[in-house]
Amino acid sequence: MRGMKLSLAAGFVLAAGEALAFTLFEGGAAARAVIPDAPEESTKLAAAEWTNYVFKATGAAPALEAIGACTDLRGAVIIGTLTSLGNRVPAAFRKMFDGEESHDAFVTGFADGAWWIVGREEVAELYGVYRTLEQQLGVRWFKPWQKDDPGEYVPRSAKVELPDEMRTYSGEYVIRPGEWVSISLGVTAGSEAMVDDVAVRR
Repeated sequence: MRGMKLSLAAGFVLAAGEALAFTLFEGGAAARAVIPDAPEESTKLAAAEWTNYVFKATGAAPALEAIGACTDLRGAVIIGTLTSLGNRVPAAFRKMFDGEESHDAFVTGFADGAWWIVGREEVAELYGVYRTLEQQLGVRWFKPWQKDDPGEYVPRSAKVELPDEMRTYSGEYVIRPGEWVSISLGVTAGSEAMVDDVAVRR
């Protein structure tokens, strides 16, 4: 991802034999996705992209739930922003945003038995979803989407496990490509044009 800086949470060692803490897919079932009760439009898009590509990679469609209906978040993938998720965001994740000024900064990783994708502000969580799909599921986008050729590579997996880690990504751009599209062309979240521009031109 161009223009992104990466840092790792202290205490996690990333190596060839790193511990796997979260099972995303196994035995024909995918971990459910959870979003805020009042999600931003970008979170709705991020959740749609997440469930779509997990299905493409595994053949299992994750259930989508609102966080207010969940009594236990363990075993779920939680997608949202600091504002929309509020006090449900683990303290360790909030701390990783300390001093962060980039609008599109996001944190991904494992905490409290769940996998979190948290954006500092709206749209950042969408970047977090794409980064996780790339790093953890091996998804690749080679060119803008077209009806007869999506220009993507999605490897099929019999089992997907995610590592015991937390990572924060900080953008170096004041305005990101997805914002250029939405500002200049009036594109709304959920459109193919915005998805393509964010995924391919990062």
